[in-house]
Amino acid sequence: MFEISLTYPSPLLQDFLRFMDYLKEEDTVLSPKNQYMPREQLWGLNQLMSFKTENANPKLDQGSYSLLHMFYHLALAGNLAVMMPGKGVEFHLKVTDRYEEYLKLTMCEQYFFLLETLWIDADWEALQKATYGRIPNVRLISSVWQELARVTAGKTLNVKDSKRKKGRENNDKTPMRRGLIVISMS
Repeated sequence: MFEISLTYPSPLLQDFLRFMDYLKEEDTVLSPKNQYMPREQLWGLNQLMSFKTENANPKLDQGSYSLLHMFYHLALAGNLAVMMPGKGVEFHLKVTDRYEEYLKLTMCEQYFFLLETLWIDADWEALQKATYGRIPNVRLISSVWQELARVTAGKTLNVKDSKRKKGRENNDKTPMRRGLIVISMS
């Protein structure tokens, strides 16, 4: 269980900060074809995340790491990072001064900055294409937001992330991840 509040960062925010801090520290040369991060760096970053890509290995492309791929697009769309030309046809991913301004925001403001950037500025087609549809489409996300809009502060939501195939009964033994989210305005 984790709590989203004005003072306690959610694992998602913590992961995004780790991603951005990594970009600040490491020289990230993007691939010439897709301008993606190097596989070795993605593998290393995945090890630092709260929400790791399962069955990852150092040979996977960026699209295989849905969370990191989304962070990459959020950083670019939010102007927290830019692609800087390097030698020949190479580009480097560099953190901008705007990231320092982002860090001055409250946790709640950071969360909503990322949400707004994802919803308004990010290229959903690019997100979908590279991840083979593993990032939910706009219609699904819209229905989730409509449901969340009806929830009052302090209510506990049960979240179920099932990998079960359609038609399976609830009593089967397929592993399932469950979580609780407490929405708090205190």
